Amino acid sequence: NVEKFLKKCIDSILGQTYKNIEVVLIDDGSSDRSGCICDEYANIDERVKVHHQKNRGPSVARNKGLELSEGEYISFVDSDDYIEKNAIEFLLSELINNEADVSACAATLIDIDGNSRKYLDDKDYILDTKEAIYHSMYRNTIGSVVWAKLYKREIFNNVRFPEGKNAEDEYIVYRLMANSKKTVYKGRYLYNLIDHSSSLVNSGKGNRDMWYFDAWCQREDFLRGLGYSEYADMTWET
Repeated sequence: NVEKFLKKCIDSILGQTYKNIEVVLIDDGSSDRSGCICDEYANIDERVKVHHQKNRGPSVARNKGLELSEGEYISFVDSDDYIEKNAIEFLLSELINNEADVSACAATLIDIDGNSRKYLDDKDYILDTKEAIYHSMYRNTIGSVVWAKLYKREIFNNVRFPEGKNAEDEYIVYRLMANSKKTVYKGRYLYNLIDHSSSLVNSGKGNRDMWYFDAWCQREDFLRGLGYSEYADMTWET
């Protein structure tokens, strides 16, 4: 139900300087015109494919996108956000040039009145597996978010989003970083994050602490299993 934002989102993806892309749109049971807008784009651009399903939440939608996509690389754009026109070209270039498994960029946070502020750091990092896990937990760079990144597809071979849970990014970003031998972060502001009161992040706050608690319990166990006890011990630090 993001018809007010959806066209800007899709236009920003189809208008990328890197043209060889596949755009998978998942209509997760929208009751507004979002589903119709998706179909309109599929009718005018052969790069677009659409899947309509009953509302089952963001994790199921993201997993369905992974299932339907055929590309060598994966990126996520939330349907109320948008990306700069060179985002994919830049992320792909950094991934290839650095022989990395994941490349990430900075984001700008924009409120509904159009006011913006820098959301992630403008620094540059080349990270090994352990460093990338740390940055996903405690640094304002990789972060526990799946957007603003380009992944090699195989990074997801044994990772899927947890169905029936929100704050779904918190459950898997550290796992993706554990699968990445090298992650490159460049502080270029190429992802635009729209902050508005109807978003899932800003709604259902009573349940949000429960989701985070569950996700962090799983993260602690996972990190201990990898032998990263010092990071597991840091899980509950704020």
